[in-house]
Amino acid sequence: MIDHSHHLIKEYINKLNDKNDCIFSDEKKSFIEKITSFFHTHFFLSSKIAADFSLYFDALEIDPVRFDGGQSVDFAKVILAAEKLLAQLPFYEEKNKSSLQRKLTALKYRIEKMNGGTDKLKNCDETLFSALYQTASKWKEKQGIFKDKALSSEDIDVLREAACFEEFARLVNENTSLANSFFLYALRDKCPVDVFVQFPATVGKLSHTNLLGRVGRIGKELLKIEIERTKQGSLQKILTLPFEGVPASILDGKKTITFKGRYALSIDEIFAFFENKNRAVGNLEFMAEGIINWNVHKLGW
Repeated sequence: MIDHSHHLIKEYINKLNDKNDCIFSDEKKSFIEKITSFFHTHFFLSSKIAADFSLYFDALEIDPVRFDGGQSVDFAKVILAAEKLLAQLPFYEEKNKSSLQRKLTALKYRIEKMNGGTDKLKNCDETLFSALYQTASKWKEKQGIFKDKALSSEDIDVLREAACFEEFARLVNENTSLANSFFLYALRDKCPVDVFVQFPATVGKLSHTNLLGRVGRIGKELLKIEIERTKQGSLQKILTLPFEGVPASILDGKKTITFKGRYALSIDEIFAFFENKNRAVGNLEFMAEGIINWNVHKLGW
C-alpha cells in the first residue's frame, strides 16, 4: 500500500510540475471546470495527497543525498510540487500542512544549497534566537523534570544553533507541537540539533526506542551526520550511530549489523530491542562504544 502511494505521489509530482496542469491553470476553463477543479483540489488533494506526500518525504530519508551528481530523485520537482500543494491546502488542513512544511524544510537542509536546497546560516539570526529563547523559557518553566527552570548556557548554545537553521526556527516559533518535540529532544535529551532538523522520520523512530536519552547521557556526538565515500567513489550524506565502536548508517531499517558472536540483526530489529526495554532487558545495550551485544542481567553476550 505504501509503495503504491509513493508511486501515486511521484505521478502527482510530475503532474504538478506540468505548467499546463488543470489544477494550477484556470485559464480557458469553463465555470463548471473551475468549480470542479476547486473541489478536487481542496477536498480530495488536501487530505489524501498531503498525507501521502508526508509519508513520501519519510521514505526519501532512506536514500542518502549525493554530493557529486547522480541523484535518484529530482529534488527540484519534489520541492516545487510540495510548495504548490502547500499553497493549495485550506485552513482546516493545518495538521497536514504543518507536517508537510516540516518535512519539506528538512529536505531542503538535508540536500543543501548545492543540490537546490538551503544551507545553515554561518551566524544565527538574532531575531529568531530571541523568539526561540522566549518560547523555550516558557516551555522549560512548565516542565517538572527540571529542577532549575532557567535556561542554562548549554540550552542557549542549542537555541543559537537552531536559529542558524532559519526556516526551521520559524516553524518552531509558530508550531507548539513541533516546539515541544524539539525541546524534549534537544534540551531534555540533549541530542544534536542538526539531526533533528534534517532527519525528522528517523528521529521519530529513535524517539520510540528509548535510545535518545541514552545518546544524550553518554554523548550526543555519537549520533551524527556524516559524508561518506561509497565503494563506487561517490559522496553521500548518512546518519550514523556506532555499533561496537564502528559508525554505521541507521537510515535503512533493513540494513544488517553483525555484532560479536556473529549476532546479526537489522536496524529495525535493533530499534525494536530498545523499544521493548521497559518490558524485557534484551541482548543489546548502549554504552560508550555505541550499541553493543550485552545483556545486563547476564553480564555478558
